[in-house]
Amino acid sequence: MNKSEIENLLREAGAPEAELESLAATAQKLAATDFSGESGIRESLKARLLSPQSAPTPRVVCLPRLRFAGALAALLLTAGILFAPAGIASLRDFMKRFALGEHTEVVQIREQLPEPSNTPPPVIRSWLLRTPIGNFGGEVPEGKSAEMVRCNTLAETLRVYPKLLRPAWLPRGYKLRKAMITPENGALLIYSGAEDDILLYQLRAGDKTVRRETYSPVEIISRQGKQAVWIPEGYGLVWEEKEVSFTLGGTTLSKKEALKIADSIKLVKPNNKEAV
Repeated sequence: MNKSEIENLLREAGAPEAELESLAATAQKLAATDFSGESGIRESLKARLLSPQSAPTPRVVCLPRLRFAGALAALLLTAGILFAPAGIASLRDFMKRFALGEHTEVVQIREQLPEPSNTPPPVIRSWLLRTPIGNFGGEVPEGKSAEMVRCNTLAETLRVYPKLLRPAWLPRGYKLRKAMITPENGALLIYSGAEDDILLYQLRAGDKTVRRETYSPVEIISRQGKQAVWIPEGYGLVWEEKEVSFTLGGTTLSKKEALKIADSIKLVKPNNKEAV
């Protein structure tokens, strides 16, 4: 596959136009690498890219902007897709990408990824938070601790996360039970009430892309004139607003309730009684 064909493949995968040339060059270098079984590189790289899990679990990953396209190119190379006659068609069948803003995307994976080998992947400092609606995780920024900060009250949360955005409306009886601040400075708010917990995750992505992966069907909806995604069997509502990536869900939360909560989210002063 020549450079132009690789650029077209990366363009379909969502790579920014300004970065196509450098990403294509990286892909060509990978293509020239010995990925034979004897080299031992193929399985090790595949194991790292596929992030081994016991089951296809929804997850959210915060990645540097180049990571998605670069990792996708590497994955296709190690899987042999770039060298197959119907490579691009296979990619379309394999996954579908929805861009919800400059920093937020949802990837619907249509088939379960192949099981990685038993070769241990390279050690990467990462964090992982398992929740009823899916897993949240990513790499730990250099110089940061992998530990998450746990807060039990709104006042405590605001001391460590002063720009917290939170809803002014929740279903009757729901109150903040705890909050968790991730190593990448994201905030997960957990509300408890009469039914299952409601979870709200927010992240000011900066120079990163927040990617949510799901094996479930997704519904594209319009929210305040912008595209959002509703994942019935996973995260729930995913959207981006003012460069903040949001995920709002709960195992018993309806789409109607999620949209009402989302519309009420704002920066509320700590002493404002509208804060929930």
